[in-house]
Amino acid sequence: MSSRHNQAPPPPEPAAVAQVVVDDRCPREQALDGRVATLERQLKEAQDARRSAETRLQAVAPSPSPAPPAPAPVPPSEDSLPLPFPANAPPAFTPKGFQALVERSIQECGLKMKLEAMDCSEYPCIAWTDSQQERINMAECAPWAEAFGHKTSVVVQNVIGADGGTRALVGLMAVPEDPTERRVAFRRSRERTSSLLQTYVQP
Repeated sequence: MSSRHNQAPPPPEPAAVAQVVVDDRCPREQALDGRVATLERQLKEAQDARRSAETRLQAVAPSPSPAPPAPAPVPPSEDSLPLPFPANAPPAFTPKGFQALVERSIQECGLKMKLEAMDCSEYPCIAWTDSQQERINMAECAPWAEAFGHKTSVVVQNVIGADGGTRALVGLMAVPEDPTERRVAFRRSRERTSSLLQTYVQP
């Protein structure tokens, strides 16, 4: 007997095993997972569309327009500018003449005033006096009336002095004859009064 008949037959090949993945989730979970996947896909599509739109807008966006020019500064009105002293001003309207007239009026008319400061930085001068005069009518003072008549501006300001007591500061300004100068002088007197109070009054 030949050796061929003594060989054992080859073992049979194993049968193919079918593998089946079983989804053991309940239908509700499966539906939720599907919905999440759909929303994620839609979100990604929306983000891609937005980026694409932004890219197109940047490509066609116009260059920024230049800023509008700043408005031109408004020049101050003539009424707000200081008045220069006229070349032909009467002696009583000059700085030296006005101060001398104030001091003479205080002395000759017995006014209870003391000259505190002179502001002749512009026309007309303003004299500031520390006053204890109960009634002030400069037209009743002969030296003053002869020079200015009734054309006088009197400003009375009650302030607290360095000693804590209240005192009255009286500003005297002769009013110019010229109507335009008179209007400017009255407007400027408010600013000048504030400046003098800050300079000469102790709070």
